Amino acid sequence: MCCNHHEQIKRLFLRSKKEKEILRLIGQGLSDSEITTSQHISLSTVRAHVRNVLASEALGLYSESKEKFNDS
Repeated sequence: MCCNHHEQIKRLFLRSKKEKEILRLIGQGLSDSEITTSQHISLSTVRAHVRNVLASEALGLYSESKEKFNDS
């Protein structure tokens, strides 16, 4: 269990400042277009940051699932 928590923390720290900011804004309920306006970046940049975060989370879930399967 501690290893999974450790991996989650590690993934959080590996995110860029901009990815963290975009996640925070999404958490506040802002739309992609609202984020583009507030951060002065393009819609494709917002989507790229979101895609990077989702890819990181998917990789983490894959690793955790693989670990659980190997422990069984």
